[in-house]
Amino acid sequence: MAVTLEDLKAHIRDLGDEDDAILTRKLAVATDMIKQKVGGFDKFDGSVPAPIEEAILMYAAHLYQHREATIFGGQVFMLPLGVEDLISTYRDGWTY
Repeated sequence: MAVTLEDLKAHIRDLGDEDDAILTRKLAVATDMIKQKVGGFDKFDGSVPAPIEEAILMYAAHLYQHREATIFGGQVFMLPLGVEDLISTYRDGWTY
């Protein structure tokens, strides 16, 4: 996994253990979703770029803190702002 549970807990400033199962699940989902969006991590030769790791952290934190879609300014956002920007240069043939 490109990002660990400890990385995510530091990102959201969570030092406790009571939500570890939830955070682990959110991290797995975020990792899988970002992996699908960029066409897999194997193309990075064992070292996932920092923007991809940051996108995973942002997405997992978003899933943890906002259990449903986010509404901002009357628009519904499924991903937190910035995730698409972080992964856009790594996407394989995806268009917006």
